[in-house]
Amino acid sequence: MLVLAGCSSADKTVDPLLNSVDKAHSAQALSALQQAQVAASLVKTESGGTYGSGAEDLAQKLQAKDPSKRFSTGPSSGPEQVQVLGGGGAAILVAQGAPDVYVAIWDDGNGSPMYYVGSRPPPFSAQKPSGAGWSSQPPT
Repeated sequence: MLVLAGCSSADKTVDPLLNSVDKAHSAQALSALQQAQVAASLVKTESGGTYGSGAEDLAQKLQAKDPSKRFSTGPSSGPEQVQVLGGGGAAILVAQGAPDVYVAIWDDGNGSPMYYVGSRPPPFSAQKPSGAGWSSQPPT
């Protein structure tokens, strides 16, 4: 390991830069989720008012609507890989933004989505989620 004397100012330059990169990744994840939410609304309309028969069904339908992203029921490892939870009456779409930062949108199609930011993906809830990390406003 190399330590350079007098280079502590590099930390003052690098830390804000890394913070900006992390914010950009999280913003990219939110944008991907908002696009996926539009596709999910179309799926719900075309499926007779549900988000499909389950998470796998919804993921397949979303993939058909938007091939620019990867939809699956497995954990997200980046902004363009969206984890799909739920199906039926409600769904949660999750994407990893910055390392150890997950962004999610819960929606039941009634016009009041909930937004999540946290260090772990949120668990699925058919009911409107609340608690740590959840907000009725998109993250900034």
